[in-house]
Amino acid sequence: MPSEPVAAVDVLRFRDGRWLAEKDAVVTEAEITVVLNGHELVKLTATPRHLSELAAGYLYCSGVIDHIDQVESLEVDEMQGKVYVVVARSDILNECPGSYRSDYPGDCLTDSSSGCSTDCPGTTAPWDIDPLDPNDLLKLMNEFEKSCHLFHETGGSHAAAISDGKEITLLREDIGRCNAIDKAVGYCLLNHVKASDKILLTSARASSEIVGKACRLGSPILVSPSAPTDKAVKLASARGLTLVGFARSSRLNAYSGFGRIRHFHSRNRLNIKE
Repeated sequence: MPSEPVAAVDVLRFRDGRWLAEKDAVVTEAEITVVLNGHELVKLTATPRHLSELAAGYLYCSGVIDHIDQVESLEVDEMQGKVYVVVARSDILNECPGSYRSDYPGDCLTDSSSGCSTDCPGTTAPWDIDPLDPNDLLKLMNEFEKSCHLFHETGGSHAAAISDGKEITLLREDIGRCNAIDKAVGYCLLNHVKASDKILLTSARASSEIVGKACRLGSPILVSPSAPTDKAVKLASARGLTLVGFARSSRLNAYSGFGRIRHFHSRNRLNIKE
């Protein structure tokens, strides 16, 4: 299995009417097998970095495990591209979702093989601190975008980040948008990071699967530079999640959980329901 996230390839570039023979940097794609209690549970197409986080986050967002303490051991075989996970319950495989597929691209499908469905467990925590200034959210998204080094080098990756509202505290990149989030979730699990006062940022559009993962993590705020779907807005509203989309440059849209973001107009005037 390749160990580096970037590979050099030959490319012919057509520029201004001329062909140029050059080298190009492309993101690495690897097949990662999650082996649960000796059983090959799923094969993930992913960037070969932070594989323990990927496996832990995937299993948690899938509902296979509910707490990291359920994991007795987690070992990564980078040469073979396998992550071996042992949990205490011997019957855990009987309760795994039935629609796991032998190959999962890490890009949020519509079934439970996506690592999280719209009815997955999890809810958001109350936001006990002052509402966030929208300009601070935009500054975070700007910092987030600048910090996506793999994307800037290859143009072929997604990213997810954790923020305390002031700065980016963790960033993970992967070819799959769901993989990137699973890695961030896995980091929080393995390092016992409380997410109830953290913001989850994603480079992906805000689909219902992405919202489901944010709820599973327990983060009260999800921010995306792209559009949400109707199911994502409904799920975010039902779970009490603050969903922010189109967060770029000097603008953003808030779709739910408005009380966590500072606004200066009256709620009555804007007809906002908290």
